[in-house]
Amino acid sequence: MKKQTTNLLLGVAVIVIWGGAGYRLVSRLSDTEEEVPVAPPERRKAADDFAASPDTAHLRLDYRDPFGLVARPVQRDSSRRSVTPRRETIKFIPADMGFVKYAGYIANPGSKRTLTMFMINGKTVMLNEGESAEGIKLLKNLRDSVKVLYRNQVRFITKSS
Repeated sequence: MKKQTTNLLLGVAVIVIWGGAGYRLVSRLSDTEEEVPVAPPERRKAADDFAASPDTAHLRLDYRDPFGLVARPVQRDSSRRSVTPRRETIKFIPADMGFVKYAGYIANPGSKRTLTMFMINGKTVMLNEGESAEGIKLLKNLRDSVKVLYRNQVRFITKSS
């Protein structure tokens, strides 16, 4: 019964669609043209394009002359004195990175992360980017080398053979 009802509804839909298409075809081929009532065009007032509109922008005109044509007098505040602090010379001692060796990496295709292997003081340590062990923080794994931070110094360590 369900199949018969569906076929009946589809048959009615086909008849309606083809009937509408046939009606349009016959109406176009007929010689009589129907006059469609059209409303007369409404006259509108001309737009006043030349009217003065109020200014909504506020200009800040205290910037320097970009072309240097007009010299502005420099006003110095005598109450302020520019004090330049003396810099102490700090002796730079490079960090010894001989105890760290880059051993390689393991790529995880599922999570798209790489696990980096180091030999630190003879022990194998595995780190992800951003993790640290024994004072060494892994910043970036570049596959053939790694970027690490040790004692506030950024170093690149290449893969040892």
